[in-house]
Amino acid sequence: MALRATSEGWFLGVRRGVFALGLAAGAVGCQASASGSFNVDSSADAKAQADADASLDAQAGSEEPKVTPVEVARIGRFRKVDGKLNYSGNIEFEYNKANLRSDEGTQSTLKELVDYLKKYPDVKLEIEGHTDSRGSDRYNKDLSERRAASLRKWLISSGIDEQRLTSVGYGESKPQVPEPDACLNKTPDDTSQCEEPWQRNRRVVFAITAGAETIPEEPVATPAPAPAPEPEPEPEPTPAPEPKPSCPTNLVGFHINALGPNSFFGAEAAWQPLCWLEVSGGLYYGFAKFTEDAAGAEAKATAHKFNIPVRGRVWFMDTHSLIAELGVLGAHYRINGHEENAPGEFDYERTSTHLGGFLGLGYGYRSEAPWRIAAVIGGLVQTGDMDGSSTTSNLPAATSQALSAAFDSDGNDLLDPKLYGEISFGLLW
Repeated sequence: MALRATSEGWFLGVRRGVFALGLAAGAVGCQASASGSFNVDSSADAKAQADADASLDAQAGSEEPKVTPVEVARIGRFRKVDGKLNYSGNIEFEYNKANLRSDEGTQSTLKELVDYLKKYPDVKLEIEGHTDSRGSDRYNKDLSERRAASLRKWLISSGIDEQRLTSVGYGESKPQVPEPDACLNKTPDDTSQCEEPWQRNRRVVFAITAGAETIPEEPVATPAPAPAPEPEPEPEPTPAPEPKPSCPTNLVGFHINALGPNSFFGAEAAWQPLCWLEVSGGLYYGFAKFTEDAAGAEAKATAHKFNIPVRGRVWFMDTHSLIAELGVLGAHYRINGHEENAPGEFDYERTSTHLGGFLGLGYGYRSEAPWRIAAVIGGLVQTGDMDGSSTTSNLPAATSQALSAAFDSDGNDLLDPKLYGEISFGLLW
């Protein structure tokens, strides 16, 4: 009887030991499963992950866990916050352009955005472009629209359905933070107080327009005992601000002109070194015809005018503008004439080269696109006297002299001060 009691006591002790080991193994397995469900990739989420793990460790011995594991709605730097897709990292564009940069930071951020949109295919976004205050309102709005559209195009090329994406540019109209008065719409000599608000206002925002309900909420855990405070990380250096002129500078291109000083048409190479100044120079052509009679002999002459103008044109406003121009002109004249009724009986030739100056006022229009137009009215003054002429003639001497004198007078008139009108079309980029 004692032996039986002893055997039963030993057997009951073994069963209780195995049961206790089973409970311990189950508790450890439960803890490992709950911790593994938080799939956080970004360094910004590392502290939140550690807090959740610490909370689960504290609860592993209790009968019911206080954290319900659900899928964290994050991929890398991206997460849903108040109807927007917030992110950390940089999305940078080329200076004064809409092209996305190819640096590692920009490309890795964009790759994670594509992964997020593929993970949640019902989510639709509006891509908002924003700028700081420097530059004109029109320039900033146009630049932000082109950059938002460029990002939308890149996402479509990366496999995102275009029906899920729209883009809009707000320019400087919706700043994230107010800019100091010294920084608003200008660049002061000391930009130390401007760089941070400029950087925060120059951004891309992703507003969720549909499908937000398909993104699961992040888990909420019972607060664990506060751990010892960690040292604050060193702040990342603020990127240098992107300088932006009030309007484009250092553009090159050409003009095609109708009429002009001493001309009918011409073409010029053009350079815009400053927002308000445009310098150009090229080649122009014009002509004039004369008919003279003497003693029943009729002769006709044509004056060919080859001009090389160099001018500076001032724009007083960015888009629709009063313009003024000042220039110098080198003009070469070649006059040829002959007797109409008896060819070869009278031939007239004269060549001459002169300098001149011209001044004009008018209206111009230039857009953010490279083209511009201008209409100018001005005056031309030339220096010196025409060189002498030569005549070959079988006509009577008096008739020949009368015709030559008449053509000489016509040629001299070419050097008189004259008004001119000009229409110009240009492309500069």
